[in-house]
Amino acid sequence: PMLSLLSSGCAYALRAPRLTSAAPPLRRPYCCDGWSTLDEASWVIEDVEEEDDEESLAARAWEEESTLGSAAPLVRRTAPAAAAAALRDDGVVCVGPALGAATAAALRAEVLTQLEAARACEAGAGPLSSVLTASASAAAATTRWDLRLRVTAPVAAGLRELLSAPAVASSLLDAAGREAELWELAALVSAPGAAPQPLHADTLWDEEGVLFSTAVALQHVTREMGPTRFLLGSQSLAAHDAFDEEGPGYVAASADSAACGLLDAGEAALYDGRVLHCGGPNSSPERRVQFYATFRRAAADGAGLGNEAAHSLLDEYRGKHTLGRLLDEAEAWAEGGERKS
Repeated sequence: PMLSLLSSGCAYALRAPRLTSAAPPLRRPYCCDGWSTLDEASWVIEDVEEEDDEESLAARAWEEESTLGSAAPLVRRTAPAAAAAALRDDGVVCVGPALGAATAAALRAEVLTQLEAARACEAGAGPLSSVLTASASAAAATTRWDLRLRVTAPVAAGLRELLSAPAVASSLLDAAGREAELWELAALVSAPGAAPQPLHADTLWDEEGVLFSTAVALQHVTREMGPTRFLLGSQSLAAHDAFDEEGPGYVAASADSAACGLLDAGEAALYDGRVLHCGGPNSSPERRVQFYATFRRAAADGAGLGNEAAHSLLDEYRGKHTLGRLLDEAEAWAEGGERKS
């Protein structure tokens, strides 16, 4: 039987085999002068010198930042009953409060504690995942991290409470299904001075979608903190083709579709991994901390998700947990009256 991930501080030593699928292979976009849906969460640009590639991506990110600006409207907030439809239409939706204030604060503190421990490890150690624009330049200090989380009590409490939110549960079930595999459990942190990320998608394009994520702000997010920006509706094949082929022209033509994830502490946004998005520059004096969980649709082909450096889930949790099982555990916990505000 599947062991519980949502009991406080559990950890497993065995690594399960990856899920396989008979689904058709994913469509792989090509790289066009640095404009591509290639990104840190699924695959890497090949045959390019790493330092040159980093500089090219950084320059592209600032160009996109200039084009899109920082005044984009907020991601659409919807009632729970309309969230699944909004996710299908726009590729992203804000579902409002998902974590109580105490849970969000405790989880933020835990994330920063785990981050400091991970930074003290040797280079290449397990907790830190690959992330786009980790620093403002090749010579600059790291200011952006993607941290694979160990399931301590605050992390388990956050995941339980998140999956107990009706709009989160119903939208993830609609998009990914009960048998969807937990693919990522992690946190994104951007420090003051963090540079913008280039627009990217989290997966290769697939007709039904591959990865579906729910991201929670662990503090109030202001525009100066560089919230995630999404191009609404860009999860389509036509959008991916235009982005790959036209690059800056597509971004300029799509500027009116941009929306920002300006979330209050504990608020959640759900997004389709195919939608184009990027983290903004952090010009504030505060760190922006975002908790997220990602599920891979069971019928999706996993062949295009082979970048282990960017798979944001610790080895001991891989291949062991489905959305349906986690939702059942969260529901049982909520019915037991253990939710804390």
